[in-house]
Amino acid sequence: MRRRGFLFRAVVYVSCISGLVLCDNPTEPDDGTEPAGFEPWVTSSTQEIRNFLSGGGGSGNGKLVFVKRILEDNISYYNLYYLDFSEDTDTPTVHHIPAAKGAQVPVISPDGNWVVYAKGNLICEAGAPPSSKSSAYLCRIAEDAVPIQLVADSAFEPRFMQNADKLTVIFTTRADNFAWRGIGKTMKLEIDVSGPTPVVGTPKVLFATAAFTGGLSADGKFLCGGGGNIGMVDISGGDTVGDTITDFAQACNASISSSTVFTNTAMYLTTAASHPNINGGQAWQMWQVILINSFNKDVLKGYWYPTQFKIPLDTSNSTYRKAMWHHCEWSNHPYFAAATLNIRRTWEGTNATEYQEQIYLINLKDSVCIEILRPDSVAYSGILEDNSGYFWPWLWVVPSAGFQEDPNWLKL
Repeated sequence: MRRRGFLFRAVVYVSCISGLVLCDNPTEPDDGTEPAGFEPWVTSSTQEIRNFLSGGGGSGNGKLVFVKRILEDNISYYNLYYLDFSEDTDTPTVHHIPAAKGAQVPVISPDGNWVVYAKGNLICEAGAPPSSKSSAYLCRIAEDAVPIQLVADSAFEPRFMQNADKLTVIFTTRADNFAWRGIGKTMKLEIDVSGPTPVVGTPKVLFATAAFTGGLSADGKFLCGGGGNIGMVDISGGDTVGDTITDFAQACNASISSSTVFTNTAMYLTTAASHPNINGGQAWQMWQVILINSFNKDVLKGYWYPTQFKIPLDTSNSTYRKAMWHHCEWSNHPYFAAATLNIRRTWEGTNATEYQEQIYLINLKDSVCIEILRPDSVAYSGILEDNSGYFWPWLWVVPSAGFQEDPNWLKL
């Protein structure tokens, strides 16, 4: 998401996209084995989630995809899951797509039927080292889905184009920290899904001089992306060279707006900072505030990490210390986003850990959020490595009937 400078230490790679250490060889075994831990526990009822969505301009229905990542003995295991809020259940069912092995950075299609994701030898998001190879895959959102490969070895952070006539995937050939500096290309690829088997077209260049991993705006004008800082470019003919859109020392997790009114805006995280437009200038610590910026570097809105929790975070063998956001993503609906919450704990008899434990939905208009999911507190013991947890949540929302975006909800 996702987020960053980087450095190498022996055999590890540090990326502020996740804020954690990623192994040089995170390929999971072919036999499908997976260590136990972080079993998903949905903590909001279906009705609570529907009420949250319908109260913010959604119909009450939607879907969420995310990846459960387990790191153990220098091996990473990536498992793709989804929740469907339209199902007639008291609590949403957590569905696993077993064939989507090794999935990273998943995104749901505009029609809500498909998910696109990356899979590679290292990380597949912004800030990936030059030796990373990333392929793009497409599959239906169904437990029995069989993924198909769209592009091999040179497709990072695939996303869907908004308002396209056909199902269209945007991806980049590289995933440089500073997206606008002329490394790699931004590509698009049409897929015909009208028949029983998807027909994949030929990739075409969308922007030839830089790789913008954060997506394309709803009007097709603005690309954003990067880590370490966030860049944006107007590809409609005005600007030919992108530039940073923030003045912070470090910013990451770029995600383009889905607004049809404020199309030149993006969501991101920063390290410790402050801004007079956010909570009276009160300073925040690393990744504690999700920010929205405009193309003109205007800081428009901030969303503080939650400090009150649905269920106490202290357990019988751990003590809660600190929280901060991770992996924030703007949904297909302009008023909603999803993000993980990283929790620092001290465990009885062990050192402190930082896991991406929780997934939240955020109402961007009203600045309220709801916890959706956390690990099963009974099975969760804190013995896994720090890079375990829930990664890259992406929310798809069905808009309410006749929904029209408020032209004043996000001031420029």
